[in-house]
Amino acid sequence: MNKDYLFLENLYQLLEQGYGIEETLLLCKEITHHPSADQINIMLKEGVDLKKAILESDFPKQFIEFFEFFSMRLTISAAIRNALQITQHLEKTKKDLISKLTYPLVLMSFLVMFCFFASFVLFPQVNALFTSFSIQKSILFTILIGLMQLIPILFICVIGIIVVLFLRFMRALKRKNYRIIEQYLHVKMLKHIIQKYFTLKFAIYFNEIMKDHLDANTIIVLLNETMVRSDIKIMIYEIYCRIEEGEAFEDIIENFEYFDQLFVIMYRMYLQAPKEIGDLSGYIDVVKREMDMALNKFIKYLIPAVYSFVAFFVIVVYIAIILPMMNVIGEI
Repeated sequence: MNKDYLFLENLYQLLEQGYGIEETLLLCKEITHHPSADQINIMLKEGVDLKKAILESDFPKQFIEFFEFFSMRLTISAAIRNALQITQHLEKTKKDLISKLTYPLVLMSFLVMFCFFASFVLFPQVNALFTSFSIQKSILFTILIGLMQLIPILFICVIGIIVVLFLRFMRALKRKNYRIIEQYLHVKMLKHIIQKYFTLKFAIYFNEIMKDHLDANTIIVLLNETMVRSDIKIMIYEIYCRIEEGEAFEDIIENFEYFDQLFVIMYRMYLQAPKEIGDLSGYIDVVKREMDMALNKFIKYLIPAVYSFVAFFVIVVYIAIILPMMNVIGEI
């Protein structure tokens, strides 16, 4: 288990069992040897409350964001527990994603390396060999070799563009630069993914405060006051401003560019039967299943595509190199 998570797990469990803060920190230090135990203890002695001490400690940013949110309505131990559960779940989801993508990505990496080897080592040597034997290169040979040299270069360019765009988007999220994010929202291929990200994260917070039976407009006001560290602050602030101008939340989300249409539909259904539906946890579950299905579908088509390309490459090598060489050997 992550050392941060082990420390936080022991911290909330000991607090829930009734141990004092100093005793809890001492026990956590003995169990995990985490430097935050001393750091928090020093801040407490300086008069800082436990909540602020945790927020200023060196814990994962994702945990800090969720802890700050939960601590506004729950006890410290409950806030740590809930924030830790969500953070660990997100961490597990990320690891599962990496695990599922490892094989196809490794396969693609070897394929690209082989393409580069063939394009810049094998093919030039074959070309020199053809020249030494005075073999007339056909138009098909020239086209196929040119195509095989072009494919890896195009692939690297595409990957490079994707990485640059991704890093630019993550930087915009971190700095809450809504202008750059809105540029991405206007790209049709990216719009759906970005909407899912913002809506899912918003739904987690929104759904939690719904448990206090507050109306949507009041929830947005609370979120705007507390979600200072979150990257969804930009969308919450925009909704808040429109509510201040007199619009209702259910009217705002109808054409709000940050919201996924599925959320809008399910929220309408909730408004029609709030007691029966209860909350929006159904949307969160549906999106998780949808993401898992999308990933499985991507992998399902990616691996056959890679193998198809390998088969195509082998056929090209056979037609462009092996057959002409066999003809020369036959003539000798």
